[in-house]
Amino acid sequence: MDSGRDLETNRSQGINSDSHNKSSERRNKVSLPKLQDVPDHLFDQLKDELHDFTEKNFCLLNADCREYFAKTFGITKVFPLYLDHSEFVIWLLDENKCLFLWNEMENSMIYMGSNLEEGITNYLIHPDRMCYIIEDTFERVPVNEYEHQLEEEFKNHMEERHIEKILETKAEIAASKEKKIKKKEVE
Repeated sequence: MDSGRDLETNRSQGINSDSHNKSSERRNKVSLPKLQDVPDHLFDQLKDELHDFTEKNFCLLNADCREYFAKTFGITKVFPLYLDHSEFVIWLLDENKCLFLWNEMENSMIYMGSNLEEGITNYLIHPDRMCYIIEDTFERVPVNEYEHQLEEEFKNHMEERHIEKILETKAEIAASKEKKIKKKEVE
């Protein structure tokens, strides 16, 4: 049983002390602060997407993961708050109370806002204000700009591959014609 101080610590870190009951964890709605700028229907949708980060989930943020965040993104202390139902996306605060979104599947970190309220508002209403944290440089690049850069890189890569395939095909056709010419000469 938690003492009053332990329970308060758990609440401040977004930890559900009833973590032994997995079925109740899945059914519990996330405990998000009510924000006046966020329409109720968006807020309710977010509550359905997330659940509180519990003691059981700490294996998802082991020492290696925390070291990776510090080395790669410059985030030295993390305080996990919420987890999506896939358990690949974690919302967390850093030591400055900035809100971040870690996506393990994409291996990406997104800066959501300078505090919990701003981060939730940006996520729901102003996603253009969120930024990817660039590995090793810690640079913040707006999500829409970063995704545009990725699309351009992919497009350029595909064009390069297309050009390579055209050149390969031309070379194969030329080689085939040369073989036919040599074969006719031999006959």
